[in-house]
Amino acid sequence: MTEQASAVVVRYLRYHSVYDECAMVRKKRPERATIYTIAEAASVHPSTASRALSPETAHRISSETADRIRQIASELDYKPHPWARSLRTNRTFTIGVVLPRLTDGVLARMGEAAEDRAREHGYIAVTLSTHDHHDEQGRLVDLLLERRVDGLLLATVTIDDPLLDELDSRQVPFVLMNRQSHEHPSICADDELGGYMATRHLVELGHLRIGMVAGPLQFSTAALRLRGYRRALEEAGISVEEDLIIDSSFRLQGGVAAGRSLLASSTPPSAVFAVNDSTAIGVMSAARELGLSIPEDVALIGYNDTEVAEMLHPPLSSVAISLAKMGRWSIDALVKRMGDEAAESVLIKPELKARESSQSTGVSGLGVTPS
Repeated sequence: MTEQASAVVVRYLRYHSVYDECAMVRKKRPERATIYTIAEAASVHPSTASRALSPETAHRISSETADRIRQIASELDYKPHPWARSLRTNRTFTIGVVLPRLTDGVLARMGEAAEDRAREHGYIAVTLSTHDHHDEQGRLVDLLLERRVDGLLLATVTIDDPLLDELDSRQVPFVLMNRQSHEHPSICADDELGGYMATRHLVELGHLRIGMVAGPLQFSTAALRLRGYRRALEEAGISVEEDLIIDSSFRLQGGVAAGRSLLASSTPPSAVFAVNDSTAIGVMSAARELGLSIPEDVALIGYNDTEVAEMLHPPLSSVAISLAKMGRWSIDALVKRMGDEAAESVLIKPELKARESSQSTGVSGLGVTPS
């Protein structure tokens, strides 16, 4: 045999050796369980197996049969094919979530709770951020709808947001999370009550001149907390001084700027209510710059009761809301809307957490139990 012929034979044998090895691997690999293999194992029609494994149709067969089929599916490690499911139901089983930013601890906790709850319902949450640029909201919503999400969870809307009427007209299911806009379904904290509680706390401690770092008032979270602030002062017979209300962003830097404006005044307030904990920390920074002590020179309370609040020096008083509950309930409401059911708006009751930052010397504890 020539050297060239020998080389051809060697290549042939190598090829078939590799082919045979691959064939053996394929034979050893367990086949993926399908509706048909489950139906055969359960001695039922494939359509019955399909109904048993779908939350939307399981009620159409007896619970005993459904439980037996689900047990067999579990033993066979059955996993439904997402694309087949999508084609069958005309759904993608994805939910679009739009947040102002992903670096904020409050928004991240809500978003994580929403993502976990979506998974429990059989959906995948796709989360996008506007990076605090509200003009990006419409573009991100269009991007999600182009990818055929089944519904939207929005935490970026303004009070009079025209996008929402547009979504209604297009019959896109959506729910608002953490923010409100007229009669559109929303899951939020009772922010007016929270603003009232924070301000009332300071009033009960004897403060008559209370400043507010108000946040951007086109958003319901800021506008309603400000409304609660005004109501608490009016009920106490204290005049609302407009120069003690400072618009700001929701970020720490906004709190620093607002804090400087309030505390460097010739007639500074004796206490400050900040729209969230981030701006409250900014006010703390401004106070230090100006040589002021908290709470000796100025009492301070924030909002959202972030994880860092009680670890600050001094520990920050704040208004707590259940962020995890808000995320979970928002998804529950959206799943209802995607199923053509009505979803009611819900206000989650806040809770006052009084700590050292608001307990001014000589007035500590008047009508308040520190946490």
